[in-house]
Amino acid sequence: MNDIPFEKLFAAYGRLPAVCDRAVVEKVTLLSNRSVVQLTVRFPAFFAYDALTELENWIAAALSVTRAEVLPRYPSQTFTEQAMPTVVALLKRRCVAVNGTLQDAAYVLQGEQLTVTLMHSGLSILQTTGCLQQMTDLIDECFGRRIKVECVEQEADDYKDRLMQQALEQEARQRAEENARRAAEQAARKNEPPAGIVPAAPADPTAPPADGLPIFLNTAVPLFGDVPRSVKPMPLSALAEGSGPVTVWGEVFKHEVKEFRDGAQVKHVFYITDYTGSACVTVFISSAKRDQKKLEAMQAVKEGVCLLLTGNFEYDMYMKEETLQPTAISVVAKYQRRDDAEEKRIELHLHTQMSQMDGVSSAQALITRAAEWGHKAVAVTDHGVVQAFPEAMTTCEALKKKGKDIKILYGCEAYYINDFALAEDVIVFDIETTGLSPETERITEIGAVRLRGEEVADRFDTFVNPQKPIPPKITELTGITDAMVADAPDEAQALRMFYDFCGDVRVLVAHNASFDTSFIRKAAKRCGMDYPFTAIDTIPVCRHLYPQLENHKLDTVAAALQLPAFQHHRACDDAQCLADIYRCLRRDLQRELDHPKLRPYHMILIARNQVGLKHLYKLVSWSHLHNFKRRPRITRSKLEAMREGLIVGSACEQGELFRAILRKRSWSELCDIARFYDFLEIQPLGNNAFMLHSNPEETEAYARDEEQLREYNRTVVKLGEKLHIPVCATCDVHFLDPQDEVYRRILMAGTGFTDADRQAPLYLRTTQEMLREFDYLGDDKAREVVIRNPNRIADMVEEIRPIPEGNFPPHIEGSDEQLQQITWQRARELYGDPLPEVVEKRLTRELDSIIKHGFSVMYMIA
Repeated sequence: MNDIPFEKLFAAYGRLPAVCDRAVVEKVTLLSNRSVVQLTVRFPAFFAYDALTELENWIAAALSVTRAEVLPRYPSQTFTEQAMPTVVALLKRRCVAVNGTLQDAAYVLQGEQLTVTLMHSGLSILQTTGCLQQMTDLIDECFGRRIKVECVEQEADDYKDRLMQQALEQEARQRAEENARRAAEQAARKNEPPAGIVPAAPADPTAPPADGLPIFLNTAVPLFGDVPRSVKPMPLSALAEGSGPVTVWGEVFKHEVKEFRDGAQVKHVFYITDYTGSACVTVFISSAKRDQKKLEAMQAVKEGVCLLLTGNFEYDMYMKEETLQPTAISVVAKYQRRDDAEEKRIELHLHTQMSQMDGVSSAQALITRAAEWGHKAVAVTDHGVVQAFPEAMTTCEALKKKGKDIKILYGCEAYYINDFALAEDVIVFDIETTGLSPETERITEIGAVRLRGEEVADRFDTFVNPQKPIPPKITELTGITDAMVADAPDEAQALRMFYDFCGDVRVLVAHNASFDTSFIRKAAKRCGMDYPFTAIDTIPVCRHLYPQLENHKLDTVAAALQLPAFQHHRACDDAQCLADIYRCLRRDLQRELDHPKLRPYHMILIARNQVGLKHLYKLVSWSHLHNFKRRPRITRSKLEAMREGLIVGSACEQGELFRAILRKRSWSELCDIARFYDFLEIQPLGNNAFMLHSNPEETEAYARDEEQLREYNRTVVKLGEKLHIPVCATCDVHFLDPQDEVYRRILMAGTGFTDADRQAPLYLRTTQEMLREFDYLGDDKAREVVIRNPNRIADMVEEIRPIPEGNFPPHIEGSDEQLQQITWQRARELYGDPLPEVVEKRLTRELDSIIKHGFSVMYMIA
């Protein structure tokens, strides 16, 4: 954006903070699904970090966003040693290693060199984490000066004094704690259970809070002190040491109570998160009678509770970190998403933690949420594996005992390779005709080559008398005249000769096979002959292997493969050329399939019944044992052999169909691809928003704007309508709630993804949320893809138990008798014959139990 005076941009939001006088906004960016705004602002004078955080809080409240982040630009001459506390506070937002290492540091600026003296060591940490370089870059960004930063370590005398004082205090505390251990235990036993302080009920728990927060501020109930409800909490990520009184909210994820053994005080230490950051909170409470109510109220603080807090964020010498020391705490209700639609959707594409380094949430959490929302079914489709099935099964059974009936659709998102299944023993053929219609026109020539692997086994060529004149245009194109076919065999004779040549080979290969085979099929019908063949069309194979070609006509492909010149539009020559092309296709396709870096497509497989479950298990096992190249890959030929009982979906943008749309394949090609699937999949725009940031020169996964993303989905919908294939809207779930994206961000950063911080919203959505995502399709079509079609797919699936009930130990013939023989023989060696009565009774009881429950084979194996 062009530079805009701050006053002009925010004039409508009331009185401006003083620091904004003559400030200029250079850039505004919306982050994190429009909940965070980032502004680059040029100020006429320098001011400290406290004023900057106040400005950020003012902007966040004015714009009603979760967080505002200001990237300040100051005049270069204002950079002095006094500016360094602000620089360090800004640096903490980028580099966590700064925390503690720069505490009490001294700064000396001489010209363009800054010397930083560390009082508490930590130089190696700053160097290995790159914090010093980040400090240099930050100074350059904020002040426009390229300062050279040098860092040294020094133990300050006052720091040593503090360490000694802390050691003495720690020793005194330990003595006091040991002397008062029993008194503290008695005081703990006297504490009564908490009174059960809970937040007030929100007026409408289904409606998200109007202020954009995930909590209802008006439900706050104090534990102690008074937290102002009118102040919008600042995000925990914006906390900085010495930022003065702050109001924040957070969900407790760890809580400890430490009671001093002298019985004088109780210390509560708990950790909170608002999913932008985390903070440690410490509360000291006297054990005196006057603070008894406060002690009881603090028992309401436990994991999972949401709190609203006001206090100071300062460095705690004992905890060795910045902690929030609250002056007031309230419990507050958290907004929980609910699905209140009358007709519920069903999720057909869901990943659990068993999707390695990708899925975040457990199967139990995801299935439980779907059941709580009233969804009648949910699919489990991890990447290439089925390890989540046991957890999904036990969760489903536990929910049913609680009256929450939900069906699990057991499946996986397979890594799919389209191997085209090019046969070795084939008849490569071509025909010439009097025209284009098999109904009215006739064959004039049949040429064929029989291939056995790479070898030409035989050739065939014959003219055919069409019993009608050959049009001049056809003669001009093919060179075949009426005189050349006058004495040729008629249609029936030529067809029998061709059938004799084919023998027991039933696979025909042709370039644009639908044209050539349609004439053979019609001729066979007219002559009262069967059509026993299947066909391979080489055009789609060429399109797949040679996408760089302008077109995929026979002569174009032959020239690209540097095959010998031939007389085009003569069946005998075309058949010979196509035979050479077919051998190249088999060779290049095999080379591509064997390449370990080949990226397979994604595909959804769902078991429809027990047969499908067995086939799914076999496919997953085969892909890991016999076709594992970076990933467990399932080939089309293997899938075709075991497709019974399986429902096949087209998956996400990594699927074969969506990739073909991105490559701008023709409509007929898209139809050919889509026909293979039982349902087609579309997803919310946010799932594919990464395409908006892609470079079109580096990747095919590119979109100009959101409208093009919508058009991609509309194309899938049109294919479904054309081919009568159900189109289903899915979330491609990788985590449960929107805020859980931070965990996946960490996983992906650990595996080397450079865009890990730009997470797609792959969370489990409610029916209403999905209907809003697809409202551009129209109300009826949105309900069809979101509700009706996924329910149709779920209704096709039977109730399946992935692990049968009962024990299934291995079987060894005669293991019962062998175990008894060995055991009794060894007992007699130890105790004599006859055995003492007590030994005989005990041994009989043990052996009977082992054999009765089928465990004798386990003992024999051991």
